[in-house]
Amino acid sequence: MIAGQVEPGQDHHDGGDAEERIRDTMTQASETAMQFPRLRARLESAAAAEYGAAPDDSFEFGLRAIFDGLEAQFAARRAPAVQT
Repeated sequence: MIAGQVEPGQDHHDGGDAEERIRDTMTQASETAMQFPRLRARLESAAAAEYGAAPDDSFEFGLRAIFDGLEAQFAARRAPAVQT
């Protein structure tokens, strides 16, 4: 089983602390990554540290960007084709 994966039939809303579960999962992932030199080097880089220090609204920002992109695609499909 992959760290953090929920088994079929298992309730993933067991009332546990979400931040604690994320820390535990990241710890397990880091321990696994240590077996792979290139992945270990990437996780130990400054970029990885900056990624972990993402602003609190990162998820919402990403979600808005996805929705904005989808909206633009739908608008482009609805617009009549211009003959040149």
